Amino acid sequence: MKTGTIGTYIGKKELWGKGYGKQITVAMLEMSFFHLNMERCEAWSVEFNVRAHKTLEACGFKRSGVLRETSFVNNKRWNTYYFDILRDEYLAQRMNLLKSTLGEKFDEYLKKHCPLST
Repeated sequence: MKTGTIGTYIGKKELWGKGYGKQITVAMLEMSFFHLNMERCEAWSVEFNVRAHKTLEACGFKRSGVLRETSFVNNKRWNTYYFDILRDEYLAQRMNLLKSTLGEKFDEYLKKHCPLST
């Protein structure tokens, strides 16, 4: 089964909370499922990164596993959470995700990239 691994990192704190993580994640899902023809995508996140978990879950990912004490950050061992999403799960919520992510550019995107949807 064709699987892609995706991830984001926004290092500047002043850019947090502006929706960029969700935009990037949705864009990577679009590329993975429509341009690369993947059947599933996966992502990893250290347990203290709750913002990343919320973003992944908002984009349809399910937390499907825990790798115990696999990260070492600031002199402490942390678990790593494993998330995944299947193509069908993404497709079921795709239009709502695109609309909420693209806002007023939604119709333009559909015309350009999804001509059969309009």
